[in-house]
Amino acid sequence: MALFSELKRRKVLRMAVLYLAAAWLILQVAGVLIDLNVAPVSIGPLTFRILAIGFPIALLLEWFFEFTRDGIKRQSEVDRVESPDRLDGRMVDFVIIAILTAALGVFAFDRWWIVSDRPSLAILPCLNLAKDAAAESFVMGLHEDLLTNTAAIKGLRVISRTSVDQYRNTDMTIPQIGKELGVNHLLECGVQRVKTPTGDRVRVNAQLIQAKFDDHLWAEAYDRHLTAENLFRVQEDIARAVAGTLKVQLTEEEEARLETVPTENTAAYEAYLRGRARAFVPNVEVARQAMADFEEAIELDPKFALAHAELAAQIAFYTFSQPLMTVMPSVEEAEKKELLSRAQQAITTALDLDEALGAAFYAMGALGDTSHAKKLAWDRALELDPNYDRTYVEYARLLWGEQRVDKAVELQQQAVSLCPGCASHYTELGLYLLDALRVREAEAALNRAIELDAGLAKPHQYLAAIAWWARGRSDETTLHLRKAYALSPTDPTTTGLIAVVYSDLNARNEALAFLTRAEELNPESLLGMRVGVYLNLGNPQKAREYVERWHDRDPVDIWALGWLNYFDLEEGRIGEALERTQRLWPAVTLPDLDVDETKFWGAFNYALLLRENGQNEKAEEILRKCLLLLEANPFGAEYSWAMGQFHRARTLVALGRHDEALAALESSHTDYHLPPFRREFLNSLIWDPIRDRKEFQRFLEYVDEETRKQLARVRELERNGEMPPAPGVRDWNKITAAEQHP
Repeated sequence: MALFSELKRRKVLRMAVLYLAAAWLILQVAGVLIDLNVAPVSIGPLTFRILAIGFPIALLLEWFFEFTRDGIKRQSEVDRVESPDRLDGRMVDFVIIAILTAALGVFAFDRWWIVSDRPSLAILPCLNLAKDAAAESFVMGLHEDLLTNTAAIKGLRVISRTSVDQYRNTDMTIPQIGKELGVNHLLECGVQRVKTPTGDRVRVNAQLIQAKFDDHLWAEAYDRHLTAENLFRVQEDIARAVAGTLKVQLTEEEEARLETVPTENTAAYEAYLRGRARAFVPNVEVARQAMADFEEAIELDPKFALAHAELAAQIAFYTFSQPLMTVMPSVEEAEKKELLSRAQQAITTALDLDEALGAAFYAMGALGDTSHAKKLAWDRALELDPNYDRTYVEYARLLWGEQRVDKAVELQQQAVSLCPGCASHYTELGLYLLDALRVREAEAALNRAIELDAGLAKPHQYLAAIAWWARGRSDETTLHLRKAYALSPTDPTTTGLIAVVYSDLNARNEALAFLTRAEELNPESLLGMRVGVYLNLGNPQKAREYVERWHDRDPVDIWALGWLNYFDLEEGRIGEALERTQRLWPAVTLPDLDVDETKFWGAFNYALLLRENGQNEKAEEILRKCLLLLEANPFGAEYSWAMGQFHRARTLVALGRHDEALAALESSHTDYHLPPFRREFLNSLIWDPIRDRKEFQRFLEYVDEETRKQLARVRELERNGEMPPAPGVRDWNKITAAEQHP
């Protein structure tokens, strides 16, 4: 009791409470910093050790010394009766209360204020420790399966195989890889298949690392007999260890799935692993072999649900060409029918065996014959496996095709987060962002795609669209398209676009050379591009011929209709154009017409036709609606502000507001160099009311001068060797004078 009284008198107990409160606050702050990936995990134990060592030291100091207003004094030097110089006890109480309040604040901040993503993880390619080439597909398949099983844990964000495969045998450091992939944790594995007198064994070394600081969080070595069940148990143990270390709570469903042994047939599992290693590789022979591997696994174990599901998914990949990233040739109709029937059978069997198999629902969506069926399947697939990037990619394509662009962007961004090394994912994201008029983000995504895979042509095509429509830079457009052509010289679309842009620059020889090449590649397509080329080259008669062919082939194509109306307006065929528009394009002729960006061109041309037909009041009403749309700038400020101003000027001229039209033209080239198809538009009779105004003439002079400058830049790129070669295109310098005026 005397000791307790002395401890109390010397305020040792008060110091103990104060120290413990402060220590708890410091540990809470350290925990928050670790959760935010600002500090290494090792800082936690280190901080605890330092605080633990400091605790008895603080108590001893308080026993022998007293903190007063005059500084630190020995206890023997302090008056125990008066003690006027000693710090008031209440002040210490206030300090303790303040520390506890701060600690409570840190706790609340950590629990409810910080919005953190799921813990992120990349499982690096497993090393083949045996250096046995024959075991490589086994090791690769095991890595794929480990990744899939771990990704099934919804509380984790697991990067896809496509992204991590690039780090096989890399010299990059763990922090560098983590930064590139945008993850906080990496899992390294080494696999060795060993033959012993008692049978084959498999040894797996695994370690979990905090990426930013290269701190090892967990490690384990496994040495088991090579059986399918043992391999699944190793994967289960690793997945549980990762989840536990990263403090991810497993659901009952996830617990049950981890405990499930998909097959006990080792040979079937090895065949399945070979198939996984070859799956989704854009090569015909490899794709066929993957299907054969899954068929072998099914033959060895007909109840192997995963093998059935993966077979169906691989058939979908092999059978259907990808609309944006075409990498597989078309499949013959007879083979396609047989394969699709086999895939449907595989899906049915997979779901009969395991009704909660995400891979089966992904395949069901990929093979679905209606949009609704696809969505139902992919919604269920994402619910079961939110870490499978391919589901997001396919779903985004579907929604983009339905003009749900914002949702497509959201899903594609999810795919990119799961596969940050997938160049094709970034390419499609760039396209969707461009369609959403988010140009700067689109450029960043497309440039990232090129960084990841310099052999892709599509990113250059989309960057060319930005350069042309958003910036009026025909020189940059030409460079991007020529790069795309060099990478894909048999693509008629790219070839035709190059011809259009060269014609826009008044480079007749180059335009005709690339147009000839495009016609060789596909004689029956690209009619719209031919229209643009011949208009720019000053041959409207030939351009009209191609418009009529285009219209005959597809009578309801709104672009062909629009061009026909344009020519009829120029040639005075008003009645014919009005009748055609009312018959084939009724959406722009409705009395209560609501003009949006999809109807603008048709509505504008229809209004001009009405005006020429003497229906001025109705024409003016439609033109005012067109103007309201343009003033709202539906095309996006960063994408085509200048194009919007250019169209606004045309509309203002048609409304007779000439001064405003000239002002709009002037502003259209403030941050914009040249409007596409400028030569024909500027020669059109639409501009006749202001053609003699000096402001309009000055604008024409600017266009001519800028055209010369941009063409000179293109020619300079040719001379410097910066412009890629054009295999298959005739030498445009040898085009004769007669050919120049077709």
